[in-house]
Amino acid sequence: MSAGVLMDPTKAVEMVLSKANRPTSDRVCELVEKMRPGITFGAEWPTEFFEESLGLQRDVAAFGMAMSEVNALIERDGFHITSRGKHGNSYFVESVERAPGIIDAMSRKAKRLLVRSAVFAHASLSKHGEVMTESQRRRVTKQMERQSLRAVLVDRVR
Repeated sequence: MSAGVLMDPTKAVEMVLSKANRPTSDRVCELVEKMRPGITFGAEWPTEFFEESLGLQRDVAAFGMAMSEVNALIERDGFHITSRGKHGNSYFVESVERAPGIIDAMSRKAKRLLVRSAVFAHASLSKHGEVMTESQRRRVTKQMERQSLRAVLVDRVR
């Protein structure tokens, strides 16, 4: 498919959903299974529940990454948790009315990351290309082109 032709949206959704089954850590899976009976809009859990279940403290990067995995699993059921407005003391399931805003925020973040990856690739080539092997330069060039194209396509589809 060329860059100038858009895919049928239904087909695109099917393709994305088929890729959603990425591996998740056992601890995260066990935690989500413990949560599942209580997952409803507005449900809330103290942050300590997540710390104990994950064996991680809230102030380490791995905790944030694990919470992102938790969200990735429960988002498959149409729920999203956050600690927004809770000062890190608890996490709650966002209301269904917040779904459009959450989706918009995720889309903006994805767009920013596409642009950042293309900028990083360009800067890596222009500032450090001479110390890269020919193979690395080709790979980074291809990545820069691919990420730039993706960023432009994402920006055009509104």
